[in-house]
Amino acid sequence: MKVTRCVNRKFLGMPRYDKMSLTPAQYSLGKTAQNKNGTAFSEQQFGSRKSLYIRGMIIGSTMVESNLNIGTITNQEFRLFLAGFNKKLYKRLRNEKLLFDLKITRSGPVSRKMTATWQKLPIGSFFYNIDLSAAYWQIAYRIGYIDTITFQKYLEDDRYKQAKRLCFSFLGRENKMTYFHPNQQTPVEIRCDMTVLRTVYDNVRNELNRIIVKAAEHAGEFIEYNTDGITVFHTQVNQIKKYFQSESLMFKITKCKKISDTHYLHGAVLRKFKNK
Repeated sequence: MKVTRCVNRKFLGMPRYDKMSLTPAQYSLGKTAQNKNGTAFSEQQFGSRKSLYIRGMIIGSTMVESNLNIGTITNQEFRLFLAGFNKKLYKRLRNEKLLFDLKITRSGPVSRKMTATWQKLPIGSFFYNIDLSAAYWQIAYRIGYIDTITFQKYLEDDRYKQAKRLCFSFLGRENKMTYFHPNQQTPVEIRCDMTVLRTVYDNVRNELNRIIVKAAEHAGEFIEYNTDGITVFHTQVNQIKKYFQSESLMFKITKCKKISDTHYLHGAVLRKFKNK
């Protein structure tokens, strides 16, 4: 199979799938039919979605994986949100060279569990998790990837909680087009260069990592931290609050309780700290 690469921004866009959605079985039958008919066609794979085209017109689309958790919003609401997010992001990258060239390096481990600190915490003790609200959304806005209107529209809309995270993780998805022609034994494949979009995702994660690592430094002693939050003793809560407030970041505080050597309650949710 011949493979080439492209960086055409239009190729990065999301087609409209609503009226052409097929089950995987229907999609497979449609593809088989084009081969049997000797029709020239192309197939695009964008992340977990495959789409068939004839003469540039989409004739069918299906999801390779259908268990995507998008929360309580509908598939159409999610697609519209994602398309709008992508369109505005491409525009900002195209118009702002500093954003296009920006590369933020990671400051430390993405997560840390302080086993020794956990072990000396008596069973029945209370401690606190301080978690950034819509962390990816907040950080992307700070960097400049999201405009103010879009940021404020979705910031406190919990229905889009999953969508606000997925729109960034989707940036690293593969986007390729394969061209099938009856007179050619070998299909031609074009892979789109997604480096710029992958860098956007990495920059958001790395800036978030910088903030959380800095929070751990402010705390001095902490129990654990992860991608978007830190868990501390009650004596460190005010220090972390002041730090996040100085960074103009929204956060929430959840009271936790150690109930065994391996488990604790995060609010009302049982969680495991480590393997015994």
